[in-house]
Formats: sequence, structure tokens, C-alpha cells
Amino acid sequence: NSFADVYMYYDNVGAVNTSGVGTSTFVFFDDFEDGDISEYSGDTSSPDLFNVDTSFNYEGTYGLDASGTESSKTTDGIYRTDTTISQGETIRFFQYVDMGGGAGDDEPCTLFGVQTPGSNNQNYGVCLDAYPTDQVIISKDISSNSDDGSATELATTSVTWATGWYEVEIDWLTDNTINVTVYDTTDGSVFATSSVSDSSYSSGGMGFSYWYQHGGWDFYTSREYAASDPTYVFGLEQLDSGASWKVSENSPVLSQLTSENVRVRFGVQNTGTAITGQNFRLQYADRAAYANCLAVPYANYNDVPTTSGGCGTEAACMTSSAEFSNRASTTRLLSVPNSLTYAQGQIMEDPSNETSNMGVPENNYTEVEYNFQMTLYATSSVYCFRMTNGGTSLANYAQMAEMRMLHAPNIMSLTLNGDQNISLVEDNTRSVSATGTVVDLNGYEDLAFATSTIYRSGVGMSCGDDLNNCYQLASSSCSFLSCSGNVCDFSCTANLQYFADPTDLGSDFEGQSWLPQVTIYDTGGNSDTSSGLGVLVYTMHALSVAESINYGTLSVGSTTEDINATTTIQNTGNDNIDVSLDGTDLVSAGGSIDVDKQKYATSTFTYSACVICDFLTGTSTPYEVDLPKPTSTTSPVTEEVFWGIEVPIGSAGLSHQGVNTFTAKPD
Repeated sequence: NSFADVYMYYDNVGAVNTSGVGTSTFVFFDDFEDGDISEYSGDTSSPDLFNVDTSFNYEGTYGLDASGTESSKTTDGIYRTDTTISQGETIRFFQYVDMGGGAGDDEPCTLFGVQTPGSNNQNYGVCLDAYPTDQVIISKDISSNSDDGSATELATTSVTWATGWYEVEIDWLTDNTINVTVYDTTDGSVFATSSVSDSSYSSGGMGFSYWYQHGGWDFYTSREYAASDPTYVFGLEQLDSGASWKVSENSPVLSQLTSENVRVRFGVQNTGTAITGQNFRLQYADRAAYANCLAVPYANYNDVPTTSGGCGTEAACMTSSAEFSNRASTTRLLSVPNSLTYAQGQIMEDPSNETSNMGVPENNYTEVEYNFQMTLYATSSVYCFRMTNGGTSLANYAQMAEMRMLHAPNIMSLTLNGDQNISLVEDNTRSVSATGTVVDLNGYEDLAFATSTIYRSGVGMSCGDDLNNCYQLASSSCSFLSCSGNVCDFSCTANLQYFADPTDLGSDFEGQSWLPQVTIYDTGGNSDTSSGLGVLVYTMHALSVAESINYGTLSVGSTTEDINATTTIQNTGNDNIDVSLDGTDLVSAGGSIDVDKQKYATSTFTYSACVICDFLTGTSTPYEVDLPKPTSTTSPVTEEVFWGIEVPIGSAGLSHQGVNTFTAKPD
């Protein structure tokens, strides 16, 4: 014996069906809108005696039928025992009876109280039989129909079926009574009833069976039994004045932006003697460190000013709205004890922050609403709102409105590499960071994570990850540092490869720069994105030569002829290169071999007959190898140089050593 207000909303063209509502509302629910019966056991394999399709659907798109096997007989039917339907519940389903053609022989049953295992056919069922006569039958232990040999008919009611949908309700009571009511869905009238008392089963699963079925089923539910259905009364249409609820009643607003119209509605109950001449005025206060708004001292509250009168530096200010006229009457929207009578209130916009003179009779209730905005001076995290009578506190406050501000992060500064140009590291990476400071007025704890892009300006901030020109940094590459109050430093670090594109004077990308972009998110999903000034990446000409040049063992007076030593040159910089070569004499304890006895070429050769070779000298000499700029870590850019030497007569028969120098030069 209680009352509840239920509000229904309409005309939302963007509204969609919400899945899961049925299963959270009913003890059991299946409307077949998932399009399959994989959760059922029994006669589910070849031949498929049951189908989910659009042939028979009372509500929604899909329903259950025996399409293609209408003249078959089930062995166990299909059933679910993973859910429990019990005494003390009302089972409801819709069934389509088809009396056309050979369909007049249909004997389908809808099962409940199915025992485990379902293949034992221990169950109850309500069968809408058309053979041999039209009947509503309560039966138990069904494998196909109400009298299939294993089943026992408990109660029957003679009817005359007409083709169409019927609604069936089964009240399965805790005193073992089973009451069945069949409704004609065309007008909602009672079509037939049947009743029996049986104590074989008190709970179990559900299912379906048949011996011939040309019709179908839809929308099977079970809920707690109620001796009488609730009564209801539709109230007057509640006008929204162009607004919708941000949160449920008596709940704090969690994410309010500045410069956005918002309304707060208060309910005023008067259980004492009549009051008159009330000017209900809106006030606000910073909640500060208080646990809740009711704990904020009354002295901390200030009137909410009006835009027309000047907002000053106040955090909240009354604004105008095109959705209603100032001090228009309110209708009841909030919850209130049914013992109180509703009296119309007022809704305020700029230039008003209080009602005109109002009275609230004894045992009456009214609602007052205010339209305002939080200003750019609303820099605190939480604000409280209350009504007063012209600035004087009311007798009692059961609730005060609470609004939590949504302060997005604000990136205050951003630099790349401390605004210094970048020198890369030969054949390695160089750590380069985008650093700065971020402010979040909700406190630094509200900061969630950051991402960044460090990129060459020519490819743009939306570039794809590329080690040559674009480094997309996930949150794992960013961190917050030295956090206090509302402020944090941040750093996002990329490891620039040695072949990152140069942008200095004379490079292929002269006139461009490397830039940072950082986006910082808070726990509410709000973000700020900022870009910093650019810096240059210097050109680096570099190479590596890993191997020594080993000419082997030669006789005095001989040459290497067609046996060449080799060196591999790798470009380890970020530009195209050639090389310069020079060397020293090869010396031993017993003398030396002149440096110019060494020859080199970019292909194999025979020392005595080489026409493409160059003689090594002690002076750095340019040599064209055309090594292009590397572009990846997996494909080194290399070139081989082949060597030969002559050991002149008179040389000491000892090991000789010298140094050959390779120098990277711009190509």
C-alpha cells in the first residue's frame, strides 16, 4: 500500500532500445530479440524443430516458431534450467494460434517448473490445444503435447480458438495452486480461465514443446506475484520549459561548465501555519573543505546577482532564457508527500533572482526554479545553492543543491627540448622531451594522462607514426611531475633516431622545424591540447666502419693480386654521404711500407691490372660511395670498399700495421 511517481518522457527522436532492461526487470525474461536460442537445450539440433525469426513477433522484431517443421513432434522440446521460476510468481507469454488449413491440428505447450535434467520431461505446461477439440489444458510431465503418453492432464477448459494472438498469465501460487488466464489481445478481455492444485514441483526452468505447431510464441516473462495489479492515474502533462534534468532529484551535478545556462529547482513544504509575503531568493556558497552543503555556515552564502545588475566577480549569476518568461508559474515536477497540496510556484530568469510575493498555505507545497550560469570566476571545485526569504534563512533545510564544476585541464606552457635545437647521436637515439605546466582547478588529482606528438612541421600534427618525422607518444611516454594543489609539471619523451629528418640551413627540409603537441585529459574525459614553438634538428654526417683491413700473409716483392680485403661503410647519420679516405704508412720493427702501395675500389679487382682503383695517400681524398640517408632501424645503408696492397722488395718480412681513416662528407 504505497505510491510512486513514474515520469514518462517522449518525442526523443534519438532514443534507441536499451538492451538488458528486461532481464533486470523480471525474474525471467526472453523476448527473442537476440535472434537465437543458443541458450536453450533439448531439441535444438538437426532437425531444427524451433526457429527464431520474424514470422511471429508480438513485440519487437523476433519471435519463436516451428518454421519448416510445423507438422513435427518434439522429443523433449527446448528448455532452460539455468534460471529458476518459482511458486509465488506470475508467468506471462504471448502465443499465436493459427486455425487456418492444417493448422487446426496444433498442440503446442508452454513449459514452466522444468526439472533438471530437462530430458526427463518433469515439468508443468499450459497447452493451447486445437486437437482433437479446442481447449486450454494445464498438464505436467510433457515431452510434446498434453496427452503424449508421458504427460498428465491436470485441468481443461473448452474454448473456440480464432486465429490471432493470445496473452497467457499463469499465477503459480505458494499454496500449490496454478491459475491460468487467457486474454484476447484484440480488446484485452478475459478469453478463458483454468485452475488446478498440484504439489509435484515448486520451482524449475522454462521451455516450449509441441505436436504440430503452425503458430508461434513471443515475450516470455516471470515476475513476483501480486494479489492485485497496481492501479495508476495519469497526471497532467508536465511541461519542461525547454530543459531536461541534468541529474536525478537530490543528487549533485557532477560536471558543470562555466558560461552555460543551468537551472536549479527547489521544493518548499509548509507543514505549519500559512505563510505569506515570501520572496524566495537564490544564494550560493563555495563548499570549500566542508563535508557537504548542509555543513556550510549560513554566513558563507551570498545572493546570486543578475546580469542586468552586474555579475561583478561572483561565481554565479542570473541569466535570461528564451524558454520561459520571468516568474512564470511552475507545475509539480519533484517528489512530495501525497498528504500535501501543490501550490503553483515561480521560475526566475534575469533580471530577477527572487520571486514576487508568494504565499504557501498550511500543508501546501510549491516549487521554485532559477536560471543562471556559473561565471569564469567559478574557480572552486564545488558550490552550494539554497533559497532564502529575501536573504533570511528559511526555518529548515532538508536539502541544499550541490554543483561540482567541470574544470578542464589548462596547459600553461609547452616547450620542446627546452627550446634548444637538437643534435642527434650517431647510430643511436637521443631523448627529446616536450615539457610544460598544466593547471586543473579540480585539483591535480583530477589529471588522468597525457599524450603527445613530436613531429616535423612539414608532415603536420596529424601525421602517422614515422621514425623519420613523426613520433606519436602514448600515455606511457608521458608523466606528471612535481604536482601540488592545482598544478603539475609534465614531460612527454621521444627517443629520436639518428636518421630523424634535419631542418637546419642547407638541409632538404630547410625552413621547417620540429614541433611539440600535447593533449592532457582529466578523469572526466575533458582535455586541453597545446602546441609549442619549433626547434631545429641539425644535420649529422656520420659513418661507421666495423672491420679491420687484413691483407693476410704476403711474400716480399708480391701483391694481393685478385684477393681483396674488404671494409663495410654504414651511414649512421641523417643525410646522404660520400667519404674521404687517407692513411698512414704501414710500419714494423724492421721498416715500413709506403701508404700509396694500397689500392681501393668499390668492386673486386686484380692489383696488377686494376684501372678503376685509386691509390691511398696520406692526404684526405674524396671518394664517391653515394650512401643515401637511412630511413629505418631494420635496413642499414651500407657500401663495401675493396682493398689490395703491394709488398715492395726490400721490405722487412715482419707484420706491418697502419691506420686508414674514413671521413663522412655531404653527398
